[in-house]
Amino acid sequence: MRKMITSAILSLLCVCAMAGCKAGDGGQKEPDMGSTETTKTEITETEVLGGDESEKRERNMIQAVYPEVAPYPNEEEYIDPKTGEFDDEEFSKVFDVWWDQKRNRRALPEGCADSLKPFFVTSIREFLTGNPREGEDENRIYSPVNVYMALSMLAETVDGDSRQQILTLLGADSAEALRSQASQVWNASYCQDGAVTSLLANSLWLDEDVNFKQETLETLADHYYASSFWGQMGSPELDERLQAWLNEQTGN
Repeated sequence: MRKMITSAILSLLCVCAMAGCKAGDGGQKEPDMGSTETTKTEITETEVLGGDESEKRERNMIQAVYPEVAPYPNEEEYIDPKTGEFDDEEFSKVFDVWWDQKRNRRALPEGCADSLKPFFVTSIREFLTGNPREGEDENRIYSPVNVYMALSMLAETVDGDSRQQILTLLGADSAEALRSQASQVWNASYCQDGAVTSLLANSLWLDEDVNFKQETLETLADHYYASSFWGQMGSPELDERLQAWLNEQTGN
């Protein structure tokens, strides 16, 4: 089990170079420019290559759009400035809308939590259990939800035996079932209501020389709320975009 999990994590490190590549196809194909859905925004940029303005190349990025949530009501707004009385009735109306939405968003379908438990329990044991005989006695931190989401996204970028191994590891019967469950897990973890911020921020960073399937990036945006960017790896421009994205996701 440890070997399988470790191999999957190592494969994930290559996702920037391979995400969305059409597995099993050695030919060079142009991206399939499909239409976008309501959960994402497609941004088209024009890039000048080689300093020659006559050589231009369109690059497409898909930026995931997070769900809108009802804000947590500010108690101070319901205090009469003249009398100091609290308007409990109006506050309760807004609070009930906020609470109902939050409760519905966090409610997983019946059986969903049970299907996640085997991976969570097994992976926690593998990641957090050291081997004293090998000097592995350091403190460790592990987030099973983050690894689950990362592996689910990785499954979208591969096929064949590689995909099946990930599905087996995550306890999913099919890619469609995993996709649906991962989306439910993401939404259950998500909150940006002004009082609490909980965000599983996902993204793919692609080498501009790698061909990819537009459909795959759209699937990642739709079901995993993952934004996709591409450019020259290691370039100041792409580094700045990555830092800006990290700052935005972490509120810095």
